[in-house]
Amino acid sequence: MQATLSLKEKIEELREKIPEARINALDELLHVGLPARKHEEYKYTPLTRFYEEISGKAGKTEIRPDRYTDPEFILKADTHKLYIINGMFDAETADIPKGITVKTNDTPGLKNPKGHDAFDLLNDVLFTSGCNIMVPANFTVEKPLVIINVIDKASSVSESHISNRIHMGQNAELTIIEVQHYIGENESFDSSVSNYHLEKDARLNSYTVQVDGNNNYHYNSHHVHQESGSVYNNFTMTLSGKMLRNNHNVTLDDSHCETNLLGFYFADDQQHIDNHTTVDHRKPDSNSNELYKGILKGTGKGVFNGKIYVRPHAQNTLAYQSNKNILLSDEATVHTKPQLEIWADDVKCSHGCTAGQLDNEALFYLRSRGLSEDYAKAYLLNAFASEITDEIKPAFLKDYLSDLIHHKLSSNDR
Repeated sequence: MQATLSLKEKIEELREKIPEARINALDELLHVGLPARKHEEYKYTPLTRFYEEISGKAGKTEIRPDRYTDPEFILKADTHKLYIINGMFDAETADIPKGITVKTNDTPGLKNPKGHDAFDLLNDVLFTSGCNIMVPANFTVEKPLVIINVIDKASSVSESHISNRIHMGQNAELTIIEVQHYIGENESFDSSVSNYHLEKDARLNSYTVQVDGNNNYHYNSHHVHQESGSVYNNFTMTLSGKMLRNNHNVTLDDSHCETNLLGFYFADDQQHIDNHTTVDHRKPDSNSNELYKGILKGTGKGVFNGKIYVRPHAQNTLAYQSNKNILLSDEATVHTKPQLEIWADDVKCSHGCTAGQLDNEALFYLRSRGLSEDYAKAYLLNAFASEITDEIKPAFLKDYLSDLIHHKLSSNDR
């Protein structure tokens, strides 16, 4: 009887199968290993254990276009759409805006693998394809560009890894919406790593939409590099999935950059949502604003770890970070850890976190005005979430997410 290979042995076997450009990532992955439970960055999120279980069961899924439909909120929206199906970019059905270039990405995203998250390294080794998007200088894409990552797990357990790249030329502007779309009820593990580069005065509005699938484990990572005067806005909305890990790493590598990271997550029974962010101020006169809000119900679990670095040359930095959570049951848990490291003396920075139940005084006030207890709770919870959703610019996306959050908050027992 043949012995079962360890995960390390399986990874080592890839050495003869992957392109030379990925060997450095493979060597670094073998050196650091996938994170164990004692790893500081993953001590509340045992993603490695589930990856080991799923990768051993994953089969090859037949690609059947007749099974695929767009997510509900995309069907009637006026957008451009790109499809990645089971890890492969579908160039034939791509609706590419005139004036920009979209190609299949087959280039590893990590220039220097050392020091990166192990799951970034795993993605660099295993990814099959993705989108490589280039927006030329002084060009504005008028309609949102949607990347739909279709994970077909209807016939078997699924594993897939994709990598996307976006390069924004000087003074270019784009709105990108990244959507995970799951087909079938089997388990799945998928990873998505995006690398964004914003040249001088470029503007990128990025939306990460995780509202589909219940039996999936997902690793999502963004690496953003900003040049002078560029603006990067990201909204991460997580309302479904069994265990999700979102990493967001932004480097403000010149002066007068602006970064805004907003996130909302809702974790119900058997859901685990983990958001890790890093904002690195390296040059003077740049601003960052970060607000993540979560609602946790039943046995739902949440994790937030936010880091802000202000380097010695980053004088006149303005940096704000906040994480706020509402727990709707005694069994719900959240682990929150805002971090701020400053090596400059002329800065304005703040960070903080809160975790608690609904405001009893506000609830009493609404009840005294004749509202039922359930309606009053739903009203307060929707108001809590609206601080994030009100900032979403595409009207179709804002309306859909607001309605979905309202439905989840109104229809669940509290």
